Amino acid sequence: ELLARRGVTHEILNAKNHEKEALIIAQAGRKGAVTVSTNMAGRGVDIILGGDPPDAAEQEEVRNIGGLHVIGTERHESRRIDNQLRGRSGRQGDLGSSRFYLSLQDDLLRIFGGQQVESLMTRFNLDESVPLEAGIVSHAIENAQKKVESFNFDRRKHTVEMDDVMNVHRQVIYKLRRRILELGSDYAANEAWLLARLSEHSSQDIAGAWNVHKDAVGEQVWGGVVWNISWPVINLLWMEHLVDMDRIREGIGLHGYAQRDPMVEYKRQGHERFEVLIAKIYSNIAERIVKIENISVAERHTPVGSQGKMFYQAGVFESGVGEEGREYNRKKPQVEPVKSNEPKVGRNDPCPCGSGKKFKRCHGR
Repeated sequence: ELLARRGVTHEILNAKNHEKEALIIAQAGRKGAVTVSTNMAGRGVDIILGGDPPDAAEQEEVRNIGGLHVIGTERHESRRIDNQLRGRSGRQGDLGSSRFYLSLQDDLLRIFGGQQVESLMTRFNLDESVPLEAGIVSHAIENAQKKVESFNFDRRKHTVEMDDVMNVHRQVIYKLRRRILELGSDYAANEAWLLARLSEHSSQDIAGAWNVHKDAVGEQVWGGVVWNISWPVINLLWMEHLVDMDRIREGIGLHGYAQRDPMVEYKRQGHERFEVLIAKIYSNIAERIVKIENISVAERHTPVGSQGKMFYQAGVFESGVGEEGREYNRKKPQVEPVKSNEPKVGRNDPCPCGSGKKFKRCHGR
């Protein structure tokens, strides 16, 4: 708005002007061209002096007056972003220059270096409108940027370390789920392992219930049954564990007030909760196996000439679930379809309302 009021012709380059973006960049190097841009013009934008395609005479004239000049309205938290903005000028041997303008109210100076610069202005009794171009100011700004970069680096490092903790948990859960799944294909190699784990986390006779059901339906079918009752338990408890770990992560930084390393506390609490998760998975699976009351193998009806195959027919995994479902189906009211005696109106037929329009253009919309 200020440029428009002063009659300065300019173009705006931001993420809202996709159609004209390439055209604005192509003509940004012409003599007298003013382009107001966000940080999107920082990396990968090549502004050719004299425009694109370049005019030889205009290109030489732009070079003689100093080339492209970049004006920055603030210094960013990262020096890399500032250097990318400066790098739009002076490309491929062309002339160019840059200048950044700052205010003592900018976040970067206010948080990290504002007091030092403000004390200099007070000591030398400088007016607020007088620009400060001393090297000590640039040095203070650079130190502030280094502090912010160091802080952001530590934060990213902690995020990666926390993700590594969850990665270990995820690998163990996926390996557990894969081994239980293999019961259907490689029963003998996984039966002893799973029975031992279930017996450790349950006081009931898991081996006795396991052998009874295995003898009734066979090893392969029983392996499939165990998988079908195990994967809902693993998935549900794993999702609850992920939510629990996210809650721990949100408040883990408060342990720093107690002179404790938040990363060490996160690993310790995560390990404790993961041990509880594994114990709950095995105990819930064992409880479901013990509660199986009825399981049998039924012959599948196949067409004449095809080979008969066997599949397992699951009974009541949890007490009362089967009876409750059958009782609901008996009491469920039967809804009769509504039939109309009126003839069906076609889409291109005249509308019955008498408007003279086709049905699809009137009440058929």
